Amino acid sequence: MSAPIFLPPPGPLGVCSPASPLGTEEQREAFRRGLLGLDARGYEVVLSPSHDVRQKNSFLAGDDQTRLGDLRGLFANPAVTGVMASRGGYGAMRLLEDLDFSTLPAGKPLVGYSDLTALHLARLKATGVGGWHAPMVTQLGRMARQFRADALKTLAGRGARIWCFPSADCGLREGRATGPLVGGNLTMLAALSGTAFFPDLEGAILMLEDVGEAAYRLDRLFQILRLSGRLEGIGGVVLGGFERCEPRGAVLDSVRDFVGRLPGVPAARRAPFGHGSVNKPWWYGETAELAVPGDAAPVLSFLER
Repeated sequence: MSAPIFLPPPGPLGVCSPASPLGTEEQREAFRRGLLGLDARGYEVVLSPSHDVRQKNSFLAGDDQTRLGDLRGLFANPAVTGVMASRGGYGAMRLLEDLDFSTLPAGKPLVGYSDLTALHLARLKATGVGGWHAPMVTQLGRMARQFRADALKTLAGRGARIWCFPSADCGLREGRATGPLVGGNLTMLAALSGTAFFPDLEGAILMLEDVGEAAYRLDRLFQILRLSGRLEGIGGVVLGGFERCEPRGAVLDSVRDFVGRLPGVPAARRAPFGHGSVNKPWWYGETAELAVPGDAAPVLSFLER
């Protein structure tokens, strides 16, 4: 279990691109607005040398060694208190074999989600050190001002320590579970489930979200994760909104089928994290309690202080 390390301004906060580049004008504009949002909250931002590298005809923000060097450099910088990704996309898992997580300072958290799930899971497995599943710079730039302020308040240690779900129908199975939070992007969990970088989920509350997947592909990911055997002994399941996953009815059917094959595990859906307009931060390894009463809205309470 891992207590959260908060990042109050002024930071400094390091920013790099461990996965995909800022390849479009829209992404670059969102990145610019995200930096302005960090500045408005009082953060000092330290940009890595190659944060904006775009390889011709490539989906990566520079070659593996360039991205790895930027990440290592920010973690080695004694002035930097935390490292936030510019965006996700794809590419973080390509760094896992060459990244010695034991050399990264334990008191310096990584901030990101989506493709950054790979780095969070591997670091947690290797060292037991958590990190923030939280908006990256480009998502901060797209968020409504209030949602951005709320997310940054949580990262700074001044946010609410409880999530109240929208309604009672967010409950998928009644029950109560207490355990460490682990999970993130479903695609990345399925991809890493057959590797040595996947952490132990015994007693964990499994957090899952994804974006832009057809219902049958989403179902395939659920089945890969379930059939891997990695879910034996999990304590609970919390699912995000699965933004732009269609058709919605088939997605909900797959979600219910997935939970139905995890007998006795309390579960809730429509949690406010992931690729939607709201992405509330949570800390990998933090102890939390999931309460799904059945006749009222589920509640997720964060227990570490």
